[in-house]
Amino acid sequence: MTADEPVITATVAGTYLLDSEPAVVMFDSGATHSFVSRTFINRLGCSIGKLAGPMVVEVADNRTIYVTDVYRGYTLDFSGVEFPIDLIPIAKRDLCVIVGMDWLDAFDAEIHCRRKQMAPPARLNQLQMEQVRNIVAEEFNNAFNELIPGVTNDIINQVKALLVERLAAIPGGELSAPPVRDSA
Repeated sequence: MTADEPVITATVAGTYLLDSEPAVVMFDSGATHSFVSRTFINRLGCSIGKLAGPMVVEVADNRTIYVTDVYRGYTLDFSGVEFPIDLIPIAKRDLCVIVGMDWLDAFDAEIHCRRKQMAPPARLNQLQMEQVRNIVAEEFNNAFNELIPGVTNDIINQVKALLVERLAAIPGGELSAPPVRDSA
């Protein structure tokens, strides 16, 4: 790409939770970093840190600003899963948060331009699958070790084999072995 070629960026906006507070968030592939409006962050009453060095930021109206502050360790809720995010404060009226490539790249998130939607970050799908596997494994263990007295290990293994077969259809699907009961 040369300096004369236009840069194509994608943006999608919506309302998300930032540290449990509703915020208008724009996901912007043209932003190198993630930003927060000073007005919004002041409502949260959080402490500020310093960047390793000053950063030059070109804002939408072709102004250049210098920033030195950063808010670290916030959480952005995406479909019920919290993701860490660091935010650089800037003066912005219409948006609370701009999520840039630092976050989009870190979580392998995708902007779907045609649908004007954010695809769930890849880590979200992995986290949800892990939660499903854990719930299934726990329910399996509870059902056969506590709720059904007199079930033999042979029956447990047959049911487990069936569940493992069904879970294999799910990417990353697996089931931990239930504890074996004494047959006495």
